[in-house]
Amino acid sequence: RPPFTYQGGRARAEALFEVGRISSGFIEYHRALRAAPDAAPDALGACVRSKRCGALLKAFDRLKHLNDQGIRLVQAGDSRSAMRVFGEALGLDPNDVNSLLNMGFAAYVQGRLDIALDAYDRVLGSPPNSRMTGAQNAALSESAALSGRALVLSKLGRKATAVAEIEASLRDSRLTHSCRAMLEDTLRAIQ
Repeated sequence: RPPFTYQGGRARAEALFEVGRISSGFIEYHRALRAAPDAAPDALGACVRSKRCGALLKAFDRLKHLNDQGIRLVQAGDSRSAMRVFGEALGLDPNDVNSLLNMGFAAYVQGRLDIALDAYDRVLGSPPNSRMTGAQNAALSESAALSGRALVLSKLGRKATAVAEIEASLRDSRLTHSCRAMLEDTLRAIQ
C-alpha cells in the first residue's frame, strides 16, 4: 500500500464528492490537510474556485441540520418523524456515520429492529477512516454501533451472540476508557 499523500487524499475526497458522499469527502479532505498542513491555502483556494464548493458546504450544513432536527424529534418522543428526517439525511450521504447511528437509535426506539440492525451493520462495515475524523471518534462510532447492534440482537432473541460480540470487543487492549465504559454498560444491560 503506497504511503498517504495530500494529493492522493485530495483526489479521494473529490471522488467521494462526485458520488455524493459529502461527509466522507470532507473527512478525507481533513485527513489530507493533516498530512500536509501547509497545503491548506491551496485546498481552500481550490475549494473557493470550485463551483461545487458552495453546493458542498450547503449540503454538509443541510446534513448537520437534519441530524440535529432528528435528534430533537427523538428527544421529544417522536421517533417515527425522526426516522423520516434521518432518512432524508442518508439521502444526502448514504454512508454518513452520524446519520446511520442516529437512524439506528431512532429505529430501535420505534421497534423497527430490522432497520436499526442494518444501520449499525453499515457503520461497522464502513472503512475506519470514513467513520469520523480522528481515531478516537472512529473508535467511539464503532463502539456505539457495536452497542446498538448488541441491544438489537438481544431484543431479537439472539442474546448469546450479542454478549459474545461485546465480550470479543472488550478484549481489545486498544479500547479507550470511554469506549470500554460504553461496551461494559451495554453488556450489563443485555445480561
